[in-house]
Amino acid sequence: MITNASADVTEQISRIATGPVPTRTRARRRAFAWVTGAGVGVWVGLLLAAAGFGLIAFTWGKTAALLDVALQLPYVVSGGLSGIGLVLIGLLVVNLSVKRKEARTRERQLDQLREALESLRAAVEGDDEAR
Repeated sequence: MITNASADVTEQISRIATGPVPTRTRARRRAFAWVTGAGVGVWVGLLLAAAGFGLIAFTWGKTAALLDVALQLPYVVSGGLSGIGLVLIGLLVVNLSVKRKEARTRERQLDQLREALESLRAAVEGDDEAR
């Protein structure tokens, strides 16, 4: 009896280590994971960062030919600082999206590990009752 239970637990632990075998629905979920997962946040963050760099480049293009600092200052304040803000917000969105996806993956793995440990505990307690 203990060999069957330990084989089940060993199988569950190896499944946790290697990941579940993909089925058709899991493959579909992965195919569209960019819509619901971290993909959208990552793309939005990258677009925000690219817009920020574009705004910084535009500001530099406007101020490069100006020799008077008083004429450059409005461009730097409105375009340069806004561009830096967009870049930082974009990086923040990317960071949060990736961390949320990793947290969901870690939570799923912990649930699988909890199930494996519960079945191991049941197998050990069942073996003690058999004696």
